[in-house]
Amino acid sequence: MDAEKAAYVLHALFRRLRRDLDRVQPEAQPASAWTEYADIAHPSAYSDAKRRLINEVAREFHPATVLDVGCNTGELSIVLANAGCAVVSIDSNAQVVEHLWTRARHERLDILPLVVDIADPTPARGWANRERPSFLDRAVGQFDVVVAMAVVHHLFVTAGVPVDKIIGLFADLSRGVVVLEFVPPSDAHFQQLARGRDALYAGLTRASFEAALEERFRVLRAVELPVDQRVAYVLEKR
Repeated sequence: MDAEKAAYVLHALFRRLRRDLDRVQPEAQPASAWTEYADIAHPSAYSDAKRRLINEVAREFHPATVLDVGCNTGELSIVLANAGCAVVSIDSNAQVVEHLWTRARHERLDILPLVVDIADPTPARGWANRERPSFLDRAVGQFDVVVAMAVVHHLFVTAGVPVDKIIGLFADLSRGVVVLEFVPPSDAHFQQLARGRDALYAGLTRASFEAALEERFRVLRAVELPVDQRVAYVLEKR
């Protein structure tokens, strides 16, 4: 076959493959309550402060791998990817995960978005549950940095998980550094989750949260965020 015919055949093959890929491209998902959450729920100064902090963490620790828990539409994952990190981003909401997948694909970012509920993570599957390990079996100890911003209060209130167990899980997932956000019970979004059951969570204070952190971590930095007395912690495993 001469070069001209070979080029024609190759181009025809690529066109057919492009049509095949277009046919299996995911359909656009409807918006959910979470797809616009990052833009409307908090002032821009709050989001900007978190992005600055995560960028500083990436520059300081140079993590090769990062797990972004409760990633939403992935603003922090994108900061990390642009800093050279390989990011696994998880959220329980399929719409926000698809939003991040589409953006990461278009911008060629090293981000793997997954639909995972960290309160009820994907179990082992297959014959005798041995063909495909559970999410936690694959994730524990695999990440240089774990980021979980505005996640702890959801797990505490909605999933009913004790704070020390939440902190322990994030410590197990990370090889070294964890970034967590403390949201106090006085926060408006915390109160929406609590639905009038404030007395159940009255024991959660910044002091009690920091005492729980000390069991597994050294606090490297505590950054007060510009909304409702929220605090972000940069932590190093003991």
